[in-house]
Amino acid sequence: MDDIPLGALGIYTYAQKFKIGMSQIMAGSRNFSFKSVSRKDLMSLTPEASEVSGIPYVMEAYRDEAWDILLE
Repeated sequence: MDDIPLGALGIYTYAQKFKIGMSQIMAGSRNFSFKSVSRKDLMSLTPEASEVSGIPYVMEAYRDEAWDILLE
């Protein structure tokens, strides 16, 4: 461990956390290949993140579809 730079360990740890997060997102949205994931499968957890990224806020995502189901 003494020969491994601390920065390399940080990058490896970040990459592993990113990999696990993407795996969970993909499994939750039933996309089992990375190519099939789209921006429509994602939701922003804060209004600020939604404004910056253009990804719908979680309270607004799929709102119209939900109302259509409820009003049927």
